[in-house]
Amino acid sequence: MLAGIVRRFGEVYAEDVPMPVIGDYDALVKIIACAFCNGTDSHIIEGTLPFVSPLPLILGHESVGRIIEVGAKVRNYKVGDIVFRPQVVYKNIPDVPNICWGGFAEYGVVSDGKAIAEDKAGSVLSGSWTMQQIILEGIDPIEATVLITVKETLSSLLIAGFNAGKSLLIFGSGPVGMSFAICGRMLGASNVVIVGRRDERLKQTLAFGVDETINSSKEDVVKKAREISKGRGFDLVVDAIGSYEVINLAVKTVAHKGIVGQYGVPVVPREQFQRFELDFRGTPSNWSLSFLNPDEPSTHEIVCGWVKHG
Repeated sequence: MLAGIVRRFGEVYAEDVPMPVIGDYDALVKIIACAFCNGTDSHIIEGTLPFVSPLPLILGHESVGRIIEVGAKVRNYKVGDIVFRPQVVYKNIPDVPNICWGGFAEYGVVSDGKAIAEDKAGSVLSGSWTMQQIILEGIDPIEATVLITVKETLSSLLIAGFNAGKSLLIFGSGPVGMSFAICGRMLGASNVVIVGRRDERLKQTLAFGVDETINSSKEDVVKKAREISKGRGFDLVVDAIGSYEVINLAVKTVAHKGIVGQYGVPVVPREQFQRFELDFRGTPSNWSLSFLNPDEPSTHEIVCGWVKHG
């Protein structure tokens, strides 16, 4: 089968790789679509992600596919199910590419982790099994690839304690920033503001639940944010880009007792990834910094319900 492989930074190849072999607790999936994640896949290709498997590797984690075969002890999947996050999984096969997430391939695997746990049968073959959830009937499989981002961003907001009546400032006007805006609006945000650099993109965000925008290439972000919030600041400020420079701006726009949430992955050398300098000048007296590691499976039913019911 074909898979998208990075053998050298800056280059992606479509190459033949072995078909994955399933065990008793696994299901074989024909992958229908896999979205390209600008926050990880592009940085993996460029060699700028702080953490990555050794090359060569198979890209892709925003995958959706249809189950075509199930192992003898699988109880929670059936043939025909459409599932999130099937991935190529190899076990003890020499000379094959490493797996990053392995969604850019013709076939992949999902693992019935619940059955494995119930039978006390050891560890799952696929490390992403908790995210390998069944998609509700009626949801387009190709369009469903974007729901992985929506599930991640919604769970990040909930982890940060965001709820109705709170204000939200988002750094980043790309798909992730727009997803945060949609989820914030669905949770009842009192005000949603996005910071970006391109007027055209910022204008588009207004259709995604955004109330106001700030163009960081033309405006003083901190001054404008304080003006919009009438000097109060925002209850939650999200870095959807992955930038220590953004974090240092964000801390000056957060409200008293508010939260600055880092979702984006900074593109820095590995040795710098876990530490950075903060400038506390102009910050409120009481605020917190939260690293928003999403809990994607926890919001699966909510997001699928949003799509099903409009």
